[in-house]
Amino acid sequence: MHLGEKIKVFRELKNISQKGLANVLGISQQAYSYLEKNGLDSSDKKFDIIANALSIKKEVIESFDEQKIFQQNYYNHAIENNTNNCNNCAFQQNGQELILILKEMLLELKEKNK
Repeated sequence: MHLGEKIKVFRELKNISQKGLANVLGISQQAYSYLEKNGLDSSDKKFDIIANALSIKKEVIESFDEQKIFQQNYYNHAIENNTNNCNNCAFQQNGQELILILKEMLLELKEKNK
């Protein structure tokens, strides 16, 4: 997952539109969309502005790993059901549950980085 994709996850969790961040950066929505789709270099000044607009430390965005969410969810499900045979339970989550998991992780990360 490249940096643009990670930014997109946090932007969507905060219910901020591409146009909203594009306005903060002083660029068009199309130009902003290109940044999310094609990646952004962490040394780019735009990344500083985006992280600030999202109120999230750059390090939190850079270190975000969606696979850890699925792994943690798999582990939690296996423990709750007292089984090691979960049969892809992590991938059976619907979209709303994934959003809730991501929001919880975001809140935890915010608390850790205060």
